[in-house]
Amino acid sequence: MKMNQIIPRKLLFCDVGARGGIADPWKSFQDFLGLISFEPDKEEYEVLLSSKNESDQISHYALYKDKRELSLHLTKSRACSSVYLPNVRFLKEFPDANRFEIEKTVSVPATSLDALYREEVLRNMDFIKIDVQGAELDILQGGKKFLSDHILGVEVEVEFQAMYENQPLFSDVDYFIRNNLGLQLQDLRKTYWKYKDGIKTGASKGQLIFGDALYYRTPSAMLSWCSRFPKEESSSKIQMACLMGLAYGYLDYCLCLLGQKSIGDFLDKETISNWRNYITRYGRSFKYNGKGSERLAAVLNIIYRICQPTHEGWGSSGHHLGSKKKLGVFY
Repeated sequence: MKMNQIIPRKLLFCDVGARGGIADPWKSFQDFLGLISFEPDKEEYEVLLSSKNESDQISHYALYKDKRELSLHLTKSRACSSVYLPNVRFLKEFPDANRFEIEKTVSVPATSLDALYREEVLRNMDFIKIDVQGAELDILQGGKKFLSDHILGVEVEVEFQAMYENQPLFSDVDYFIRNNLGLQLQDLRKTYWKYKDGIKTGASKGQLIFGDALYYRTPSAMLSWCSRFPKEESSSKIQMACLMGLAYGYLDYCLCLLGQKSIGDFLDKETISNWRNYITRYGRSFKYNGKGSERLAAVLNIIYRICQPTHEGWGSSGHHLGSKKKLGVFY
């Protein structure tokens, strides 16, 4: 049985800071997504508009914690643009700081997720990805009601060092999500920078600067949370959570959700069986745990470090979020 024969509807995916379009791991599941995008940079918005699918929704305004006009600082590298000013004093300690140089500042209209919810522009959402160079917490705060009512998971860029002046850091974002949205940390991808003086010396890893954090609603809390929806929607939410788990390779999450004691109140036996069979087939992979596996893993890890890709020798990233499957192997 194929995925399109199981899922009851498309997963409603919100991409905030949509520059470059949908990224992994969701790119592989794009046919199963209902895409809602926000991109305030006019030039990038036009690019996204020219290549969007007919059913995609793309909005040319910024999300924030309330309705207002915002100053968007467009930097030399547009991917570094933000409503926060670059922290030049910190950035100049590392290579290529001039990509944060502000070329122009434009005024953009901003609104909040909760405002769009009240105005019934947004009625539902399953998953949200936020990558807006420092303003992630502002957007989460502006969507507290909507997100706590509807969201299954969040992927959010987080900073461990202040790349922008007065920006919230990981600890602030993490505290808000756990205590206000009812989600828990599932995974963390980290990015490191090396100081200019040591680019060609030692290991690839430098200082921990930023990363991507992934949050899920837990299987044990999912069913009670879903119980406030009509039965059809609660059923589809649980199945969207299974799709979310599949996208990032957390098959244990899917199976734990399907194994909850009261799952039969939301999904019929055939639906549960179809999902279990699909997940089990998808989960088949090669893994060697035999004699010498620890030594082999250590040797291969050293080889990986020798060959580890970096950005011009000073920027490196840890393992991607979740697990991908290629050639029958999860990695």
